[in-house]
Amino acid sequence: MAENIDRSYKSDDHWFNDYTSRFNNETTQGQSVEQAHNTARSFADNRRLQTGTPLFNNTLKKLQYINNWDSGAALRVTANLIHAETQVDLTQDYLATFKKKTGLEILAGVEARMYVIVPDGNYFINPVPGKEHKNLTYGRWGGFTAVTKKIFDNKLKGSVVFRMDKNDYSDIKMNRRVSVVYSPLPCA
Repeated sequence: MAENIDRSYKSDDHWFNDYTSRFNNETTQGQSVEQAHNTARSFADNRRLQTGTPLFNNTLKKLQYINNWDSGAALRVTANLIHAETQVDLTQDYLATFKKKTGLEILAGVEARMYVIVPDGNYFINPVPGKEHKNLTYGRWGGFTAVTKKIFDNKLKGSVVFRMDKNDYSDIKMNRRVSVVYSPLPCA
């Protein structure tokens, strides 16, 4: 937006030509580099739109509706997110006898997520060759299994978690986590 507000009163080439010619002229006339810079900048910025003026506000309003970042600042991307997840306590729902014998609790879960981005030509360009102006659809999925055991009158809780994640733009990632929690009061 700021670049295009500046370009609405003078093109980049015009501004740089004004600045350069005035800077060179002033240094030739004996001004210091700092003085020449200030003079050239003031000359090149002549008629630059000032914040809060009616002309600035009208230009701002006009540019925010132009959906071309070379001359405006609109952003008209739309996106959708589809997400599903579930988890199940295997020992409670299916392995109650196993839990009684071993004291182990097993929890498992999966999730999936899909993003659909409808680009506006300025932002989120589809990276697939030949589909630059098509919708960008990508997803990720993952799952985990957690095994937990409580000992010492439920004051010590140990867990091992295995997790796997896959994103359309990366390889499968496997993660492991081991934790031990001691609580002077029995764990819930």
